[in-house]
Amino acid sequence: MVGPSLYAVHNATSIQLPHSAELQGKDPRGTAVPRDWNRMQPGDIIAFSEDGSGAPGSFGHVGIYLGDGKMIHAPRPGKTVEITQIRGSEYHEAMVWSIRRFANHQ
Repeated sequence: MVGPSLYAVHNATSIQLPHSAELQGKDPRGTAVPRDWNRMQPGDIIAFSEDGSGAPGSFGHVGIYLGDGKMIHAPRPGKTVEITQIRGSEYHEAMVWSIRRFANHQ
């Protein structure tokens, strides 16, 4: 299955992202965005360091920011794509995030 972030970024920009959440969150073709609710924009890709360390190899999940503190993501294989509240979520807020914006890079 192709993840929502791969499909969305490719459709919007023609950029073919790698399948790894780690590589998507650090892809130099995107612009780094600070973890700041006022600066994040819909369409930003958020890669999550699931153990909270931010260490290489710890980024295992990615979602697309929708605005209003929400993201769209495929939670795990076999589950449908869903919209999730991340602002205020103890689970997501505890993780280290790597955020990239690809929309202006065509």
